[in-house]
Amino acid sequence: MEEKEIKQSVLDELAAQYAEAFDGLASIKNAMTSEIEMISLKYKEKLKTAADNLVAATTALESAIVDSPEVFVKSKTQTLHGIKLGFRKATDELVYNADEETTIELIKSELPKKKKLLIKTEEKLIKTAVKNLSEGELQLIECEIEKNDDVVFIKSADDIIDKFVKQLMAA
Repeated sequence: MEEKEIKQSVLDELAAQYAEAFDGLASIKNAMTSEIEMISLKYKEKLKTAADNLVAATTALESAIVDSPEVFVKSKTQTLHGIKLGFRKATDELVYNADEETTIELIKSELPKKKKLLIKTEEKLIKTAVKNLSEGELQLIECEIEKNDDVVFIKSADDIIDKFVKQLMAA
């Protein structure tokens, strides 16, 4: 047997081991997903009822707070049963009388000295376009194209399992 054939045989064996390990993980993931779906179905109605109860309790509490401003004169908030409630300063919101683009143009024309403070300008290279420049143009902007060697990769046909494995590894 030639060296190339031996290496091909080793690659074939290792790929088979990888596929078997991958299938084992996929099987566990599928079983887990199936159980999670059954649990979700089991608790779906209870969760919906609990969520509806929370919405009703929130509405009632908000209404009672609005109807009781005198309780919050000294302190704007209270903590009752572990729940902080009361009044707080609402965040001021910027409202454009026109759209954002028109407002930007108005700043440029009406407040030109303040435009750098009020308008964010972002400049970024378009790398794919820069890569298409000639050698001479690349030298002018002090860039070069670095040719990379081939890199090893292993990718299964099932992207969903790959994502699941990455999530498991990150946890």
